[in-house]
Amino acid sequence: MILRMTAVVLALLVAGCSEYILIGPKEMKTSVVFSRRLEVIPDVAISVHPQRSFATIEGFDLDTLMVWPGIRDGHPLSPVMPDWPEGRTPPFKITMADTELVEFVETSLRGFLDVPVTTKDVRPTTLDGHPGIRFRYAYTLKDDKGGLDYEGIAVAATKKGRLYVIAYQGTRIYHFAKHLKAAEHVIATAKLSSGKGSEDTSDEDR
Repeated sequence: MILRMTAVVLALLVAGCSEYILIGPKEMKTSVVFSRRLEVIPDVAISVHPQRSFATIEGFDLDTLMVWPGIRDGHPLSPVMPDWPEGRTPPFKITMADTELVEFVETSLRGFLDVPVTTKDVRPTTLDGHPGIRFRYAYTLKDDKGGLDYEGIAVAATKKGRLYVIAYQGTRIYHFAKHLKAAEHVIATAKLSSGKGSEDTSDEDR
């Protein structure tokens, strides 16, 4: 069984969503395909939204897995909202070095969330065998958004000129550590692809 989902606008994540598909114990080996370009196999029950590339175990305000698959050169991490000022989210450049990729993801998150984001523990890694970079990040939501502290990990790698990013975050006080092992499994099982599927309605050239 394969579930196919299109790209996320991270700004919508903060507001949450009411529709989801539960991947439960009977579907534990289900492949979840994001935008035809990245496939993962979760080892715990998760809820995913059929129209956005994010998933959760306990709730989007508590823990969230975010996937940005196949970002092209010159494009931002996610679509830009119409009311955002120019330059709020930077474009990806294929010439970026690893340290620049970290800055790109950090700046993008800061633009989406509209709060300061800090990074640490930057180190090389691989994603489906492709060289990349891994780091941790943290931020605190504004008081009118709940004021919660969050911690996250992100992995970024390129394949054939496109950028692939997987990020996991959770509340710093509890959920980040609780579901970190499940997130690491998702990252370890990720498969990058450029194939098409008949059930996928996402934008190939986003």
